[in-house]
Amino acid sequence: MKQLYITVLKGLFIPLLLLPFLLPAQNASNEETQKLLEGYVKDFAKAYANLPESKDKSSVLKYFSKRMQSTIFYFSVSDNVRMTNSGFDGFSKYMNQLMTTEGMEIRYDVTEVLQNYVNEDVATVVAVIDYELQQADGFHVKGQETVTFAWKKIGGEWQIVHFTVMGTEDEKLRGTCLCEIFASSGDEYVVRTTVPNGRSYNTGFSEFETRKSGEDIFIKVKSDNAVFKLTGDGEVWHQDGTSNAIDKMNEVSRIGKAGGVKGAILLVIKHHIYPGNCTSIKYND
Repeated sequence: MKQLYITVLKGLFIPLLLLPFLLPAQNASNEETQKLLEGYVKDFAKAYANLPESKDKSSVLKYFSKRMQSTIFYFSVSDNVRMTNSGFDGFSKYMNQLMTTEGMEIRYDVTEVLQNYVNEDVATVVAVIDYELQQADGFHVKGQETVTFAWKKIGGEWQIVHFTVMGTEDEKLRGTCLCEIFASSGDEYVVRTTVPNGRSYNTGFSEFETRKSGEDIFIKVKSDNAVFKLTGDGEVWHQDGTSNAIDKMNEVSRIGKAGGVKGAILLVIKHHIYPGNCTSIKYND
């Protein structure tokens, strides 16, 4: 029995003797993996930002497991909250949208790595990312994301199995404007417009006078006396303003097509009154 006890003690004592030598090797391995995964996160961010130009979504998706899940949560500058849950296919479709949106420009910069933890074949990297999106139609938004990448070593390769984004819009420089049109009399209108403007949304009021001449309807903006013409076939033209008689003015530029006076007024809001803010209009009657 005494010999058996001594044998058991020896079996326990030898690994304890080796432990000081094993720990540095394990720590060194973890440090190498941490550097590797931090590099992957930064390479992913670069590939994502370059997507509209490269048109190569495989450069982004190669870091993800086909079974990955994502949760994306955003606070907008108007304090609205939106959250989406998706998977690999949903993220792939989003890549398609970025690649095919005309004039899309993306800035996506990793500014800080908050956590980089490795435990054998699983790891977590948490990064702070500054982003900015701009489209050819003028949509322009920027903000910051805190992104958690959950990694797992699958088939000898590190892959993202869960992707969580907590985002906050800092500024919405251009975007969708919300308009409400009120008829103050038979030929006059007041429009209340909610406009994205940096860190908040501003509300402004615009007044319009209208006058029918034959098949055409002339629309005058009271604030600056600009005049627009809605033709009988729905074309909306900006007039030159050199004549006192609005129906004698020359057409300067076409701003779009509308189905009626209210539609024409919305075009004037977008292209003349708030050209630097409104990329599209939502209309409440």
